[in-house]
Amino acid sequence: MVNLFQDKTVVSYASTTSNFQQYQYPLPLNFTNRWLTFDVKTSSSTVRVSSFINTKFNAKWSLRNGILVEAFQHKDLTLSRDGKPATAPFDIQRNFNGNSTLLQAYSQFRFKPTNDITFTGGLHQMYFTLSQKNIIEPRAGISYQINNNNTIMFNYGLHSQMQPLPVYFFQKEISPGVLNTTNKDLDFTKAHHFVVGYEKRFLQNWRLKAEAYYQHIFNVPVEKISSGFSMLNAGADFGFPDKTNLQNNGTGSNYGIELTLEKFLSNGFYVLTSSSIFSAKYKGSDGIERNSSFNYGYAANILGGKEWKLGKAQKNAFTIDIKLTTLGGRYATPVDFAASIAQGREILDETRFNADKLRNYFRLDTKFGFRINSSKRKVSHTFYLDLQNVTNQKNIFLRRYNAQRQTIGDVNQIGFFPDLLYRLQF
Repeated sequence: MVNLFQDKTVVSYASTTSNFQQYQYPLPLNFTNRWLTFDVKTSSSTVRVSSFINTKFNAKWSLRNGILVEAFQHKDLTLSRDGKPATAPFDIQRNFNGNSTLLQAYSQFRFKPTNDITFTGGLHQMYFTLSQKNIIEPRAGISYQINNNNTIMFNYGLHSQMQPLPVYFFQKEISPGVLNTTNKDLDFTKAHHFVVGYEKRFLQNWRLKAEAYYQHIFNVPVEKISSGFSMLNAGADFGFPDKTNLQNNGTGSNYGIELTLEKFLSNGFYVLTSSSIFSAKYKGSDGIERNSSFNYGYAANILGGKEWKLGKAQKNAFTIDIKLTTLGGRYATPVDFAASIAQGREILDETRFNADKLRNYFRLDTKFGFRINSSKRKVSHTFYLDLQNVTNQKNIFLRRYNAQRQTIGDVNQIGFFPDLLYRLQF
């Protein structure tokens, strides 16, 4: 029997540049005497090369081998004198201009001893040149097709993730001319994933899927001093923590149940609903278990759409898509009100990490579309009216301290926002 081969290689390039400046105004408020407190200049470019080869030995055995190379060129200059007077010198938090590369390789097999049972497994390897950390991750799974409409499955995998690049580059002056740059030695954050699932197909084009999962997370960066800080909360405020002297001693856990009901697109109509109940906890270097910033408790999404064919040849179409999202409130670290007043800027109460639970989240979006398909060429024009947050729900993003008013107030996410879009496909 002749082996069947399939290969694919993809090369991509991405580049971003970001400049940010933050100013402080004197109290009482005077708009003419502000001074620069935070200055960030970053640029990065990434070249990605991915390639794999599929080999099908026979009807039972197949193998995929692949590599992924991500080469990063990163420049980051971050100066800060936040909370200091206008005459104070800047602290250099990041000053990096260099290259790093994430190398990944994997090999995975698929074995069907019978038509009902499928085994999958393999190894995944990662190496990051900046920290010189390496890991090999085993993964395995089994699925059993009870009949044409019912399938059960179990999967396990060790998964790892590098830290955000700005975290590796953060530094702090510990004595005149001496910088702490130990973050560049951070290891990958790792997690054991266990998933049990059940899938049922019914009626025509309908699918129900249920999953129960557990994740044991370890090797999480936390502070060497005793605190409730953990990198598991990074990203909740769309920023990176300004912490140095981190070590991979933190842990965390996620577990929950997720249900998905889906109707595939047919007769111009589709529906996708998902709901989950879950828990997300973590431990910092102080060993105290706390709620993660992402421990919403529950989440639900409903997405549906309908398409009507138009025109004599039924080539054009009018579409309506509706999306509803709701989830529990996130956890956040409260503002230290007394310390903020004393220092004239926001100071978080780091003795009470994630002690506040914010309001629940709700958002309804509606999008109307009109698509015109050319009868002579493979070209289509689509016009959209996208109505985001139709109910103008005030969804809280975080709580901030206002130094001018000496009050703590809510910062809300986007309200009702209409948007017009045009898409050309050819």
